Amino acid sequence: MMTIVDAERLDRTHSVTLLDGTLVSLRRLDQHDAEAVIAFHRDLTDRESYYRFFVVHPGFMRRLASKLVENSPINYAICAFEAGRLIGVANYVRSNNPEVADVAIAVAHKDHLRGVATAMLRHLGKAARSNGIRYFVADILAENHAMLNAVRDAGWPYERVSDNILLHIRVDLKDIR
Repeated sequence: MMTIVDAERLDRTHSVTLLDGTLVSLRRLDQHDAEAVIAFHRDLTDRESYYRFFVVHPGFMRRLASKLVENSPINYAICAFEAGRLIGVANYVRSNNPEVADVAIAVAHKDHLRGVATAMLRHLGKAARSNGIRYFVADILAENHAMLNAVRDAGWPYERVSDNILLHIRVDLKDIR
């Protein structure tokens, strides 16, 4: 079993300022957030749902929410709140290689282009590094410019391989502190 390093510090709520000057709270998801996570994902537009899950109406939301809110060294999920409203969810799942984790992000429709995804990605990267993860990987639809921008705006080195429809991204987290 992997040891979680400094988990208590990372699990507290952190305030971050978005591009528009708004202050939002980032924190790790917990069991009390399951219903809010389900509602958040159900409120995504069809396009946003397709970008996140590669299907428009995923039938596994309860199972996903259950995984996102569990406290384990394999799954780590955070949320962004503005004035008590859930505006974003980001998570990683450790792969078979303990230094690699798949990463995913979703942001509420009206909160796009405010820096929510980038703020969550940066916070998640710090948690990942503290937990021994060196790389984030993600399969992203080539037309999902918002996710590509979040990866670029995080400021970390990354590689991308394209098959014209899907991009495979590998983000190097080695320099995150």
